[in-house]
Amino acid sequence: MGFKKGTSGNAKGKPKGAQNKIDLKAKEIFVHTLEQQLPNIEQAFKEVYKNDKAKFLELFFKYAQYIIPKKIEVENKEELSAPKIILDWTGATTEELKQIIANRE
Repeated sequence: MGFKKGTSGNAKGKPKGAQNKIDLKAKEIFVHTLEQQLPNIEQAFKEVYKNDKAKFLELFFKYAQYIIPKKIEVENKEELSAPKIILDWTGATTEELKQIIANRE
């Protein structure tokens, strides 16, 4: 029996957001490996922080973008009572980050 060429048994196609089994397994392996490396990652961040606080901030915000959702533009027709503040460090230079640290200390 079988399907005719160019057709499948799922007329609607793959559901939006569905992942295949290989992608899920690869993600599981990566997460497991990452969890095993957390002490090493933490130690590396501590060493960078101790030696160069600006470099630490640069690295921290570089990797934070993979954890913290990226900002999106939302049209809001209601008037806000307070301005929305969005911090975006992705384009900051090392010198700018050093200046931020110097102002905070």
